[in-house]
Amino acid sequence: MSAQMTIEVPNGRPVLPFLKGIATGLASALLAALILGGDYTASHAASTTPPPTPAVGIFTGSYVDGVPVYRMPPVEITAQRETN
Repeated sequence: MSAQMTIEVPNGRPVLPFLKGIATGLASALLAALILGGDYTASHAASTTPPPTPAVGIFTGSYVDGVPVYRMPPVEITAQRETN
């Protein structure tokens, strides 16, 4: 014993194959978007170069007690103090 259910539109064609086609198409498009999107982000992240790090100190070419001497950038200090 077997059972089959078919929903038909007024012109006599079954609706189910049409819906299967839409579902298959949407699933294929979603899968392709996920694959291509993941590939783009992986290659894009690998191709960018990190920004250069700012120089903290510049080697002066001299050593004091065997330790290299660096010239540091100027630092501006602002302070307020109360006067009596």
